[in-house]
Amino acid sequence: MIRTLAGTVAGYILMALLGTVAFSLLWLALGAEFAFENGTLEVTPGWILFSLPLNFLVALFGGWMAVHVGRSAVASGVLCALVLAFGALSLGLEMRTPPLSPERQMEILSQAESGKVGNLAVGPFARRPTWFALALPLLGGVGALVGGRFRLTSGG
Repeated sequence: MIRTLAGTVAGYILMALLGTVAFSLLWLALGAEFAFENGTLEVTPGWILFSLPLNFLVALFGGWMAVHVGRSAVASGVLCALVLAFGALSLGLEMRTPPLSPERQMEILSQAESGKVGNLAVGPFARRPTWFALALPLLGGVGALVGGRFRLTSGG
């Protein structure tokens, strides 16, 4: 039980770290102009296109780590449930949060485009299509399960 919990926590921490690094590098490489539609905080189709496989890859590593530490597929299953629960919570909060005024959006965008703030400061204000906000935790949950299964079958 404790090993399963430790595996789940290790997998989640790895996902958080890898996700932060990966999306920070993507932001540095492509910038705010690529991430957001012109003059808004709506994410672009290009950002979505990069985000989907990147999120899945991060979840694969998280699932692998969960099973590596937890020594059981249960750890990746618990990680999957955690990803789905946090995703549902995030979606609920996002849907209840009204969009920022156009003036506030422009202020945030200008700070991002000038390099005064980075992706970690701007990210919470991003507006995603609902289908995308639903897809991310589902993709993350599946990625965690597949990564855990890979760890079990490869032994590595």
